[in-house]
Amino acid sequence: AYISARYGDYVLLKPPVKAETLPLWIAPVAFLVVGLGLGAAYLHGRRAVAEGLSEADAAEARAILWRDE
Repeated sequence: AYISARYGDYVLLKPPVKAETLPLWIAPVAFLVVGLGLGAAYLHGRRAVAEGLSEADAAEARAILWRDE
């Protein structure tokens, strides 16, 4: 109680849901959504580049990537 009274609810492991602590509850979800969005944009960009290859270039890339060593 002393630490909470002195430093506020931000120092608690499970802060109460109040207007002041709402960013503590929203931040993890927001980071997850932003991370998933960035990952989807990255994968979409890679797909767009791959679709722009000619058939000969795509065959060469497959041969390089999947060759047996």
